[in-house]
Amino acid sequence: MRHRCQTVKIEGMSNPNPPTARTVKNALAKVFDVLRAPVYLIDSASQIVYVNQAMLQWTGCKLEEIVGHPCRYIASPADVNHNIKERFYGLAPPPDRLQPGMIASGCRITVVTDGQLQHRQCDFWPMATADDPDQAEFVIGVVNLDASPPTSLPASTLNFNAARNGYDPELLHVAIADLQHQLQQRFHLDSLVGSSEFVMRLRKQVVAAASNSLEMTIVGPPGSGRQHLARTIHQRRCQTPPTVLNTGIASDHRWKPGLAAVLQGAIADAQVVQASARQAIDFAKENQIEGQGRAGQRHLPIAWLVLQDADQLTAEAQTELWAALTDARSDLRIIATSKIDLIQAAAEGNFHRGLAWRISTLVINTVAIKERSADIPMLAQYFLEQRNSDRQPQIGRFDSAAVEMLMEYHWPGNMQELRSVVQQSADACSGSVITKPDLPESFHHALKALRVGQREQVSIDLDRYLEKIEVELIRRALGVAKGNKTKTATLLGLNRAKLLRRIQHLNLDDEATAAKTGQLDQLANPAPVDAQVEFQPVEETDAGEPRQ
Repeated sequence: MRHRCQTVKIEGMSNPNPPTARTVKNALAKVFDVLRAPVYLIDSASQIVYVNQAMLQWTGCKLEEIVGHPCRYIASPADVNHNIKERFYGLAPPPDRLQPGMIASGCRITVVTDGQLQHRQCDFWPMATADDPDQAEFVIGVVNLDASPPTSLPASTLNFNAARNGYDPELLHVAIADLQHQLQQRFHLDSLVGSSEFVMRLRKQVVAAASNSLEMTIVGPPGSGRQHLARTIHQRRCQTPPTVLNTGIASDHRWKPGLAAVLQGAIADAQVVQASARQAIDFAKENQIEGQGRAGQRHLPIAWLVLQDADQLTAEAQTELWAALTDARSDLRIIATSKIDLIQAAAEGNFHRGLAWRISTLVINTVAIKERSADIPMLAQYFLEQRNSDRQPQIGRFDSAAVEMLMEYHWPGNMQELRSVVQQSADACSGSVITKPDLPESFHHALKALRVGQREQVSIDLDRYLEKIEVELIRRALGVAKGNKTKTATLLGLNRAKLLRRIQHLNLDDEATAAKTGQLDQLANPAPVDAQVEFQPVEETDAGEPRQ
């Protein structure tokens, strides 16, 4: 709800001397420090420049922990203790609700207090100077602690199957904040954002996988988030950076000792596999990574290796990796990703059987975005808010028409393509809401091509089609010649004997008779042909025969 308000003029806030943070604080303290409601002030650079005493009491923070920190329209990260300045992202107003001279009331905000994520209603007052009443220089936020907290629906109850029926972007914003807080992870949630049954099941599988030490493979198409999930599960299990073995792209790069990061662009031949396994084992020994030992095996530090695109390993590399996994002197374990089911590939003779079963103790399947289109509005909002974390101006949402187009598209590039489209749309947007014209031109062309689709191929019986044309042409010629077969043959460029054979073969005797009496048009034409053919009159000789 919005209410019109008057331009707010505070002494010291008019041009040509722009207000400083100290000036604003002193002016507002006289009014707001005595209020019971938490109040805060955000400047045009999205920085918190003032809070009253009630705000400090509600958040449990000190003044220096709030003032001067950014306030972005992005769902608050889950683990705010690691980055206190991001703790107040959830206090940002929805950018599309802010208009100079209008009060945006009942907006949803989120903040973590005492380790709990709280949802509150907040009224925002855009403040303009007297010299420029159309430009909001500051925004005052007044938190309503007396009102019932806005309904926070779990992601499982959200339904976005039809954007044309409307959707609530602020509810998406709150749902993303809830999701991040529930998972308590400090990493991007690309693969886990959504409300579909598939995503709900995927989140449960990821939580279960992160709580044990079993080897596993994540199977799915490129761009579906399988690589991200592998790193996520590793980080939850070990709290250490993963040693990543990338088998996908040919390059001359080799493993550099001491690095526990991505081995970019290397073919995992036997030598690279051996070096990477040794790196992971040495890292585990140095850091004493503990875990439950295998049955019958003495207790050893668990060495984890994240293996990307396991299905692309050469036969020699598979054999080397199997040897490293079965070496009793170490406890190497794998979190792998693959485009195909490795056990099925092994059954078909295309993968090492022992290795396939070993690293497929747990299997998590991911799917393409087109198979979970109900999650697209939430994913798009999530990517948009990620962009808000370090870009200006802040953008609040997509309008319903733009969301409907996003849901209609088939996304062959999956997550990466959706993220790219969101970023390009935000860069093109001149307001606070992304509309259809803001979507990239390449996206419009791709969607148009998808709508047109491939034309249905229709087979043609050429003999029957040509016969229909012949029938029509003979009928027309008979009509022009008034049934005279010699003239008809001349018009068609045939001799009379051949015409007679064609009339008999095509059962056109009735047409020939009707043409003589001028009743040809009264006969039903079984197969008219849409062709424009004009016959020139035939010049006759003195004997009444057509001139050749």
